[in-house]
Amino acid sequence: MNKAICINSKGKPNDIKSENWLIEKKEYTVLKLRRNVITGEQFLELLEVQPDPPYGGYKATRFAFDIDSFEQLFGVEIIPNEISTEINKALNGEYEKA
Repeated sequence: MNKAICINSKGKPNDIKSENWLIEKKEYTVLKLRRNVITGEQFLELLEVQPDPPYGGYKATRFAFDIDSFEQLFGVEIIPNEISTEINKALNGEYEKA
């Protein structure tokens, strides 16, 4: 399974219950990477926790991916000095899921 680690849990919207919110430094299983058609922001659907409606997921910028999971999720090989460039490309929708 593809894993992501929460690196930013700040700014929880008031209409999301605490038990449906992220825990910083916790690893989550990524089910899908999606893009909001209105705002263009990417968000993740996770196995372990789901936000309250109307939210469809958590902003992708709240997470870091380990290299192996990232390669599986996006189908690209990562060279260590290019990690941030490749992550930005994926989060901007330049890669399709393998």
